[in-house]
Amino acid sequence: MGSGKSVISEQTTTNERETAGSIFRVARDLFYENGYCNVTTRTIAQRAYVNRGLITYYYSSKEVLGNQICLEINNWMFQEALKHKLSVNATSAERLYAYSILAWRAFNLPENAVRRRFYFEFMHSTSTMEPPSAYFMKISAEVIRDYHLHVTDAQQALYCTIMKGAERLLSIKLHRHELDITTDDIVKSIVSGYFFNIGISSTAIKKIIKHGDQMVAERS
Repeated sequence: MGSGKSVISEQTTTNERETAGSIFRVARDLFYENGYCNVTTRTIAQRAYVNRGLITYYYSSKEVLGNQICLEINNWMFQEALKHKLSVNATSAERLYAYSILAWRAFNLPENAVRRRFYFEFMHSTSTMEPPSAYFMKISAEVIRDYHLHVTDAQQALYCTIMKGAERLLSIKLHRHELDITTDDIVKSIVSGYFFNIGISSTAIKKIIKHGDQMVAERS
């Protein structure tokens, strides 16, 4: 896991947010240009015109900065997926599954090669895991409500950690060509496991996947 977390919160002042945001944008640009491993906090500080201590103050470490950029990528992926209009009759679980497939398909488009290069280098060179995107969590809350599931915050945190751990491992193996699978296969596996963990029956999950695949096919 990462060695810390960002200190940015609701209490952070406007000036502090601007400084932290500048550091974040500079780090992202440098990671995209030169690769995660080739960039140091000294280089980030020089490009952002700040003292290097501010980087560790706001983000704890370079790894935390990289993790925050991965989370931004995850949010961007779901934003791209949400541009697809799914059936109004789709259940929240079917939407969550379909959007997860479409998010990874957006990530795999040729024009997103720079994002992918950074993402997989970061995953290969660190042990950290970014949390699920805000969009995933929002729709997941709808699933829990709509299916009348009893999931505590602690259980939700555990199931999301399991899901992201499986996603990370399978994605790395796919990128290294160690598994003959696709990102669709990965999503189907991890989202199915997530649904099962939060209490949806195997029969219902099969129906969700079937209808979700149909919606995705209609948008391919």
